Amino acid sequence: MKNVLAGIVAGAMLAVGAAGVADYDPAMAVAGSIVDADGVRWIDGTKLPLEGKAFGDVADYYDRLPANVTTNVNAGVRSMKHHSAGMCFRFRTDSRRLKFKWTPYDKNWWYMDHMPASGMSGIDVYRRNAAEGWRYVKTGRIHSPEGGVLEIDWRPGDECQVNLPLYNGIRAFSLGIDSAAKVEAPAAHRGAAKPVVFYGTSITHGGCASRPGNAFVSIIGRELDVPVVNLGFSGSGVMELEMSEHLARIDASCYVLDCLPNMYTRRHPDLRKGREHRFVEENYEPFIRNLRAKRPEVPIVMAEGPHPGHVGSADRDRVMKGVYDKLVSEGWKKLFYLPSKDMLPADGDGTVDDAHPNDYGMKQMAKTYGAAVRKALAAAPSLQERIARDHKIRGMDNWYGCRRTVFDFEGYEAWVVEPKEGVRPAKGNPWTWTMQWATAYVPRTSVPRLVNDLGWRHATIITFKDKMNQHGLEVSKRFQDYLVNSLGFAPKANLIGMSWGGFYSIRYAVAYPEAVNRVYLDCPLMCFGKPFNYGPWEAERPAGGDWSKHPGMPINLTAQLAATRIPVLLLYGGQDSTLPPQEQAEAFIDRFTAAGGNLRFTKRPMYGHHPHGVEETENTIIDFFCGSTKDGALEAAFERLAATVHGGERTATFLHRGRQEERSYLRKVAPCAVCEFTLRPSPESEIHAKLLMPPPERWNGRFWGIGNTGLGNGISDGQIREYAMPRFNEGSAVCLADMGTANGRHGAEVVKDFGWRAAHLMTVEAKKLIAEFYGRPARWSYFFGVSSGGGQGLHEATRFPEDYDGIVSYVPAHYRTWLVRHGRELNRGRELPANRRPFMHKVLFGAGSADEYSMDDAAFEKFIAAIRGDVDIPDENLSAFAARGGKLIVVSGLSDVLVDPATAERLAEKVVEKAGGKTAADRFFRLYQLPGRGHTQAAGVGGVEDIPATQAVEAWVEKAMAPGALSGVLKGGGEKPVKPW
Repeated sequence: MKNVLAGIVAGAMLAVGAAGVADYDPAMAVAGSIVDADGVRWIDGTKLPLEGKAFGDVADYYDRLPANVTTNVNAGVRSMKHHSAGMCFRFRTDSRRLKFKWTPYDKNWWYMDHMPASGMSGIDVYRRNAAEGWRYVKTGRIHSPEGGVLEIDWRPGDECQVNLPLYNGIRAFSLGIDSAAKVEAPAAHRGAAKPVVFYGTSITHGGCASRPGNAFVSIIGRELDVPVVNLGFSGSGVMELEMSEHLARIDASCYVLDCLPNMYTRRHPDLRKGREHRFVEENYEPFIRNLRAKRPEVPIVMAEGPHPGHVGSADRDRVMKGVYDKLVSEGWKKLFYLPSKDMLPADGDGTVDDAHPNDYGMKQMAKTYGAAVRKALAAAPSLQERIARDHKIRGMDNWYGCRRTVFDFEGYEAWVVEPKEGVRPAKGNPWTWTMQWATAYVPRTSVPRLVNDLGWRHATIITFKDKMNQHGLEVSKRFQDYLVNSLGFAPKANLIGMSWGGFYSIRYAVAYPEAVNRVYLDCPLMCFGKPFNYGPWEAERPAGGDWSKHPGMPINLTAQLAATRIPVLLLYGGQDSTLPPQEQAEAFIDRFTAAGGNLRFTKRPMYGHHPHGVEETENTIIDFFCGSTKDGALEAAFERLAATVHGGERTATFLHRGRQEERSYLRKVAPCAVCEFTLRPSPESEIHAKLLMPPPERWNGRFWGIGNTGLGNGISDGQIREYAMPRFNEGSAVCLADMGTANGRHGAEVVKDFGWRAAHLMTVEAKKLIAEFYGRPARWSYFFGVSSGGGQGLHEATRFPEDYDGIVSYVPAHYRTWLVRHGRELNRGRELPANRRPFMHKVLFGAGSADEYSMDDAAFEKFIAAIRGDVDIPDENLSAFAARGGKLIVVSGLSDVLVDPATAERLAEKVVEKAGGKTAADRFFRLYQLPGRGHTQAAGVGGVEDIPATQAVEAWVEKAMAPGALSGVLKGGGEKPVKPW
């Protein structure tokens, strides 16, 4: 809990950042949940990350205002503080279903004559991923004052937002997930870390949106990616001075004041009557002056409200505009005026009652108010302004294209470096810290690229005189606390330690492990050696001058550093004469690895002590540091996997961008985990496979097995690039095998591997590895294969119906003996080029034997008999595959000269026959015949090259959307619908 609430003043917004939900409430995984008879684990809403709740000192958990609101605030506000307008739960989960239960606060008032219960007392759900942004999912409607229930299917990994009722409150809320699933906090907001606070009328409150997510305040929160606090009080927003005190308690990024339509006396029996427009004159200026005095740096938007033509509105507007002009003339900054023009659609269809917006009107209001909020947020205090408030600034300049501010911190020179104008800050404000030699080899440390390309921040404090003794440690920690608590830097630093900086970094990481994320060391000083003025350390020189015995030397801190599990990247030069590697870097490596430290290191044999860093085009350091924000879950999963697979027949590789030994198309999509394994089902067998797994946060729950082509003979770059990478790039785990035929392997057992065994065993093993890596099995399993791979897919459907949920078989070579016999008859006596001659005999007899076309008839028939049972599918009866919900799409090229397209039609006819008719077969089978397509490509311009068969089978399996005509991509451009056979 303390990690989540650190730095948040009492009563400020309760929000969970990048930490896990377990940090919010460590007991929630067990004590805060109940598993019911249906296997649903129920978590109480008080254990979930809640946004939009501005105060902690409330009477009821979901209240909008603190319990100590006095009678100096009108009765309407006091009663409506229980409404949950603007509050929402945001989280991520790997559950495949979500259930919600909620009980309204007021059971006697859950709908109005002009606002439906779905908006007043219901909930609605949104999902978000990187590809689509926010998308509405479903509304939780309420049919009874006792409460509501909503159940939806969920795509694991998507971010979920559940908006709570607008004109009612919540007495109880529960989230239901799969019993083994987890809930994690969402990513940090990118638009602003602090909430935008709206204070206003019934329209701000949400009247009369049909569901909570359609209130204009909620729309702005999603579209600007900012947290919002909704303090709209229907008919009751009149800007009493006490309310300014409550608003000022919220550490906001912007205030939007939208009370003007309420600032008259009608419907306020507890307020003085007969004062009409005097409310604006009496309340507005004292309110806004007090708010600015308490929060001098926070922008304020003064809104007229959507009230054109309403009685008294023009008078109130003139009074408020006069206040605005007066304040501006006094020199107020960050003050914005929003007129009522264009707040509602010009066609007059934007309200339900000539006052309160419907959903159409809310959308227009979100556009108008959102533009004002965006402008106000741009005027928020700059980093320099915040630093200048606390410290003396020495100067500001352009530093390697970045913006640098140099200032005094407790008598030391300190820097903060920001991205250039126009670069969006990275989520969570990650940052690097050069702990010594801050001006040395800067581009080679990758700092400018991290800042200007990725939106990171950078900092340093010059404490060389302290040599990171105890005083230096304490000063450095206070510096970090200032960056985190006052400037909004991420709680953990990524340390850069070159030479002396390595000495600093290790000592600091051991002293304050909770404040350090990762450590990059370059030719680090691990122990004092040759005579040198070691400053404040001289008083601690050991007897005889042997510094290796001093407990404060980094070389003697390896066990403590290893225990922290902080990842360390170490680069050092083999020719370093300043800090000899045997005494420094390599001695550290030996001790640190022996202690189980999390270390990656690279020795550069021809380098000395200089230059530090890497070539500016390399990504080694960037990838290492970005692991803190991009692949942390991947690292954890990889370590879990590596513990089970390394050695023997299975090896795992953690792939970072920039690994030169990997192909470029893999480097572009890294980070990922690559697991290679070998299967030996018989003494003659040796099947090699390669499994690619995206980071857990990118995994879409799918596994795709990929078939090989021809006679296999290995896993080619082309197969990975053309067949595996499209699925991997969508977030699927993918696996390929070499069919067991690499290195000239042959014999009867290899024929089995080639025909059906390699694909099946690859699938079984890949599924085990995926479950080990992600901690859960794949939700859906698919197979894609071309030619021989297409045949593998049909073998899977017929022999192993439990392996896959969906199969796409392109131009399948499934009646292989028929194809060989047919080709032999067609080409008897003809001389054919090598690429047109068959090579199946190699799998049985090995290289150098006669091929199928040159054998005599007796030898040929013996050959066919030897392979038929393994290379031809055993039967076209797919009843077992269909019974478990399997779906099969076969794609045939009508201009295929290698695999006769008639074989696909024969397959379809047999499938239909054995299914009991076309209607029955249509439940699980489709054949698409592509005009002009050859075996692996279209024959000419106008031929159909491809159809979206993989997307079609996913939709068929996951959403029960049976495919009809699919859009065919034509060679030379254009599209053409292709109907199923």
